[in-house]
Amino acid sequence: MDKNNNVQSLNDAKESFIKDKKNKPLWKMHFNAIPEVLTVSEVAEYLRINENIISNLINEDSIKTIPGTNETRIFKGFLYAFLTQNPPKQIGLLGGMPNQDQQNLNIGF
Repeated sequence: MDKNNNVQSLNDAKESFIKDKKNKPLWKMHFNAIPEVLTVSEVAEYLRINENIISNLINEDSIKTIPGTNETRIFKGFLYAFLTQNPPKQIGLLGGMPNQDQQNLNIGF
């Protein structure tokens, strides 16, 4: 597979997202069309709630954030886990395995 094609595909996807975002609000976009990594303001826009509520949900560990970044960033999978009320490990995030027996999960939002 050609690296240049992959880079071009990423650039095309980014341009498409920017174009779509200009034409429609984030909350009107299909979940698959939103970026993989979101800011607090983008999550608030998507959910159509105040950024302070998102910050509170993050502080309560209801919404996980990406560790090791200087700014708060939310992986789309963590947002999905919050929206579906499934612990990240249960859906295969944070080292968990999907369809794992509930009793063996070390769940901790």
